Amino acid sequence: MLGGRLELSDGTFLGDVLPAEGSIDSICNHSGAYGSPFSATSIQNRSGPHGSPFDGDQSAFNPAASDPPIVVVHGVPAARLTASPLLTHAIHPDALLVFLGCGGGY
Repeated sequence: MLGGRLELSDGTFLGDVLPAEGSIDSICNHSGAYGSPFSATSIQNRSGPHGSPFDGDQSAFNPAASDPPIVVVHGVPAARLTASPLLTHAIHPDALLVFLGCGGGY
């Protein structure tokens, strides 16, 4: 999944799956649009539509989300990024962030 892209089902880009130093668009770049805890386009914004554990059908951290982000590698969907234990072909967002060395464990 390293080097993939995080996207919504409609193709909206939510960042590169790379460590912070790997890309300005990394989901780990805390100063960037896709890794900042304050950006509306970041899964690391716990109040935002893609990172809230309570709201948002497209939130990676909402276990009830039915349309969480997708990790896309070489143009092919590889896994859903979700806190839901019910969705298949999924990785927990904390696990991915820890793997990338930029967070997790919230």
